[in-house]
Amino acid sequence: MSPSRSKDLVAALALAAALGLGGYLLARERGWLGTAWTDGARSFGAETGPLVRHAVWDAPQALTELGDARDPALSPDGRWLVFASGERGLNVELYLAELVDGRPEAVRPLAALCSPADELAPAFGPDGLYFASDRPGGAGGLDLWHAPYAAGVFGAPAPLGPGLNTAADETDPAPFPDGTGLAFAADRARPDLDLYLAAPDEAGFWQVTALEALNTPAEERGPAFASEGRSLYFASDREGGSFELYRALRGREGFAAPSRVSELGDPAQAELAPEPSADGFALLFARESPGAGSTLLRARSRELFRVPPPAITLAQWLTLVALVLLALLALLAKRWRALDVLYKCLLVSLLLHLLLMYGLRRVFPDETHYATGREEGPSFRVRLAPGAPSEPSAGLSGPRAPARAELAAEEARLAAAPARLAPRAAELPDAPVLRAELARAAEPAPAPALAA
Repeated sequence: MSPSRSKDLVAALALAAALGLGGYLLARERGWLGTAWTDGARSFGAETGPLVRHAVWDAPQALTELGDARDPALSPDGRWLVFASGERGLNVELYLAELVDGRPEAVRPLAALCSPADELAPAFGPDGLYFASDRPGGAGGLDLWHAPYAAGVFGAPAPLGPGLNTAADETDPAPFPDGTGLAFAADRARPDLDLYLAAPDEAGFWQVTALEALNTPAEERGPAFASEGRSLYFASDREGGSFELYRALRGREGFAAPSRVSELGDPAQAELAPEPSADGFALLFARESPGAGSTLLRARSRELFRVPPPAITLAQWLTLVALVLLALLALLAKRWRALDVLYKCLLVSLLLHLLLMYGLRRVFPDETHYATGREEGPSFRVRLAPGAPSEPSAGLSGPRAPARAELAAEEARLAAAPARLAPRAAELPDAPVLRAELARAAEPAPAPALAA
């Protein structure tokens, strides 16, 4: 290949690499490559998009104080729990319990709403309690009823307005959080239950539409809106087994495809009647076991936070600039031979640096932390080892007694002093002390005493 063609090839490859790197960095910064979420310990992918509060559910706990219970409903203030108990056709009744520290207490029948017929599927709305009943006064089968509610007191129930109740079964009401309508389940079109949306017009007539985006040939029932109004929980047996919980998001163009709340599922049992708490951090639901009745469970959740994309590093910026500069030099070196050496040096340097970056991408500095047993932070204790006796460390040791060799040398010096200095030497205050030290040092050590 001729030098001119090789430079064209290098320029084309460098520009393509620069465009690819720049596009990747831009897509990562804008979140086009997907959004990561974390709960502080684990990372999760973007399964449902940014329109809903992502949650990771803990293991559900059973509310064993309630016995055979189903269809939970929480009051807006979180103080009261209404649920249904009994077998369909055998006078299913509504019950009321006060929640104290999250535990139901003083369970009693909700006498203001009970009748000889069945009452089931309660759900609180902004203006009262909705439920389903086959009592007289409806349109036939199960119909949707409404009872005013305020401060723990329930008013007289009445069926919902015209256009909603039919001769088919309408059950499982789920009021919108803003009170503009509700979702419910009915067997109008097929023998199985499907989900519907209903909202009253100006004359009070209910306009009903099927939720085709969520309905299947299987059963869909038990809808319930989260407090933010954008996510709808429901139960379905669409996967050919028992009922499982699902969650669907509502956007401007309707509901998206639902996803299964797999963390709360049990293949051997059925999960029904989901009921999100007002704060969005708990979910009540019923679990039915073959031959064992129904039990209410509560699962807590942890919020997920969006993981911000990593910042563009200096090395990435320099790589991008170097690729563009390499393409420019390759084209210019075709016309000016003086730039040929600079072009080749930049090409070799860029290749070497890219190889180093690739080889060192898994190399991290050692950040080992050593435990010291102290809460206020790491600390170290330094101990100075003593030096050899013949080589004392000046300035590190304190006052010490004169060594035996030093005493002997001082005594010899005094003894060898001239006679004219002897009187003066004798008067030295250190002389008697030195002699006493020498005398004590010359005495033999006492023999150890022997035991009798």
